[in-house]
Amino acid sequence: MDYSQFSAMIPELIVLGIFILVFLFDTFASESARKADGMLTTVLFGLGTVAICFTGCLPQACFGGMYVCNSVSFALKCILNIGVFIVLVQSLQWTDSEDMKMRRGEFYELLLATLFGMYLMISARHFLLFVIGLETASLPLAALIAFNKKHYESNEAAAKYIMTAVFSSAVLMMGLSFVYGLSGGSLYYNDVAAAVANGEMSGMLIVALAFVLAGIGFKLSLVPFHLWTADVYQGAPTSVTS
Repeated sequence: MDYSQFSAMIPELIVLGIFILVFLFDTFASESARKADGMLTTVLFGLGTVAICFTGCLPQACFGGMYVCNSVSFALKCILNIGVFIVLVQSLQWTDSEDMKMRRGEFYELLLATLFGMYLMISARHFLLFVIGLETASLPLAALIAFNKKHYESNEAAAKYIMTAVFSSAVLMMGLSFVYGLSGGSLYYNDVAAAVANGEMSGMLIVALAFVLAGIGFKLSLVPFHLWTADVYQGAPTSVTS
């Protein structure tokens, strides 16, 4: 394996490094020192965002073409970082509250894990890597939605979200299994697009792609798969909804 390919994953490596530092600090620091979790994460992430935005990326495909770094994916990651930084600043007061003092580190760790999964989805050019990124982003969100564990609305929202996430993942995976078999045994985006463009659009492939779109529709809360969204947004903490 050519480990030099990891040089294309600078944004992912930076976020992973921040995650490890925050995890170690939250695990081994004293109780009084852990009060600085929020400020430490915000400062580290701000520096990481600046480093990512100024580092740039050379257009290249890695890991057999499953992962791609280009100007579009890089711009999307920078936009995500700016959004997450705003969420971190917004959540400082909330995480310093009495109810959150024992779990503030978990909030930042789960948020960074979600961002890491979103990075993978952006750069994926293979459905396997896309699904790994999707689940890496989705599962921490379920825990974040239930963060106010003493509030019934938060627990209800988390239950609705996790049930919807499980169902949509099952629909997506079933559709991908059919797509794999009907597009020449490949899950690369280009191969699936070529199978469709070359007139190999059988009725079964149409059904398979419909399952894939339905699974993604649930994740994105697109009409008519959006009915879970209002309850989840209402029950989740404001910073998590952001």
